[in-house]
Amino acid sequence: CHAKPLCRDFLIFWRASGDIWRGDLAAVFDPLKLSAAMDAILGGPPGFTSFPYPPLGTWFIAPLAALPYAVAWPAWLIVTFAAFAVSLRRFFTSTGAGLLLLATAPASLVNIAAGQNGFLSAALLGGGLLALERRPILAGLLIGLLSFKPQLGLLLPFVLLAGGYGRVFAVAAATCVTLFAGSVAFLGWTPWSLYFEAGLPLQRLLLETGLGPFMAMMPSFIMSARILDLPLWIGYALQAAVAIGVLVACCWAIRQKAPLEQRIAVVMAGAVVAPPYCFNYDLTILVAAQILAWPGCRSLETTELTVFALAWLLPALMVEAGIAGIPVAPVILLAQFLVLIKRLAAPAGTGVSADARSAVA
Repeated sequence: CHAKPLCRDFLIFWRASGDIWRGDLAAVFDPLKLSAAMDAILGGPPGFTSFPYPPLGTWFIAPLAALPYAVAWPAWLIVTFAAFAVSLRRFFTSTGAGLLLLATAPASLVNIAAGQNGFLSAALLGGGLLALERRPILAGLLIGLLSFKPQLGLLLPFVLLAGGYGRVFAVAAATCVTLFAGSVAFLGWTPWSLYFEAGLPLQRLLLETGLGPFMAMMPSFIMSARILDLPLWIGYALQAAVAIGVLVACCWAIRQKAPLEQRIAVVMAGAVVAPPYCFNYDLTILVAAQILAWPGCRSLETTELTVFALAWLLPALMVEAGIAGIPVAPVILLAQFLVLIKRLAAPAGTGVSADARSAVA
């Protein structure tokens, strides 16, 4: 099973969990040693291999070592999908139809095929933002836990403060500090040292010079610029300009008087547009954003409906398009973000109230 492509990404998590309990931290956070270990397991060059997460992310994978691989992989997907589904459960009138919709979304299928953490990211971000007003402590806790993928939370400190959610911000910050302190207490400083000295530089190297199909898996402007053979500075300039614009728009959105789900749909869409480092399986976050926004989008124009459809299908389309030299992913993501902004800015009465939500499925 280990040699099958479907198992490859999760195999990194499972292998790392065992190394953590064995105390072989260098085998997790040193990309060269991890690559050599994967080579030995797969019986051939594994390609790009790393554990590109800060050491506080080990809290999520450590339990996997207690399970054999054949059990750990489906268990990981079932548990994280359940968290994803629970975060959105009240937006479905039919549980069965809702679960089917979530499970068959292209982003979900990509995540399942890779054994990745897209369900977990979407559950933490969506669940945290949905709890902003009624359960601020829970909101802060979930948002703080998202620090295992810090690039997805780039906008959140600014958005929380702009929206007046200071208590949520404080709990989220405390959660991050606790995770960090706990990782140092149990693992020592070595993992963090390796992360800063080897992990982060490798991610930058991957972003700026890496080659191969993975380039088409990253829906960022900087990677699209690279696919088009544009100078690297143009890619960075585009990414920075878009990120700043998205940040300003999200801070505006969270302050509006519209229902909470419409406002945070904008923030969630922005979370996958702004960062330079993002993958197709992270677009489960956009699936959640589209579901949250849909009740307020009953009078979409044909062009807007087309954008919704393309954004939904994007994880199934972007790799082939990117390999063909047509990196449409960031354009579609930005278009979806702008549609959500437009609907949020529509005159009062064109959307729906929180108590009159229409079912998605």
